[in-house]
Amino acid sequence: MEKKSLRPKYIPSIRRFLLYATTLFIVWKLYISYSIQGESAKFNNQAKQMVLIDTLPTSELLQKIKSRIDSSCPKKIDNVTTLESSSIFGTDTLQYNYSLNLNRARYDAEKIKSLLAKQIQSGLNMKEFRRKNITVIYSYTDSTGTFWFNEILAPSNNYIPK
Repeated sequence: MEKKSLRPKYIPSIRRFLLYATTLFIVWKLYISYSIQGESAKFNNQAKQMVLIDTLPTSELLQKIKSRIDSSCPKKIDNVTTLESSSIFGTDTLQYNYSLNLNRARYDAEKIKSLLAKQIQSGLNMKEFRRKNITVIYSYTDSTGTFWFNEILAPSNNYIPK
């Protein structure tokens, strides 16, 4: 005579479901905790950088920015603009040196200057420069390497291109 199981047939299914649900819950909690830790680490790094910016003398900060910029130069920005290098003047002025692959005779410098001023303003995040009262100069040369024009953003002008 065969013994009949007194347990209903669905009990193993419930156990599998509970095991599956518990595993899913644990994986979800781990994902959330790692995500929070990642965001927290990003925030801590940003906070450390802000403290570093605030504690560094302006001349040292400019030197760090210059070395970071120059390490990636020359850097092609678009089909006509290349960031060639950067320069520091005095203790509070940083200059970006760009070349424009354009023939000066064919283009009006004032039109180009106004277009670039709009681009500079729209892409500007001057928070750190404002805090340290740093003047930023965008210097442009033509395709022959001859100086063409500057765009100066100064604290005295509220960082609006002249």
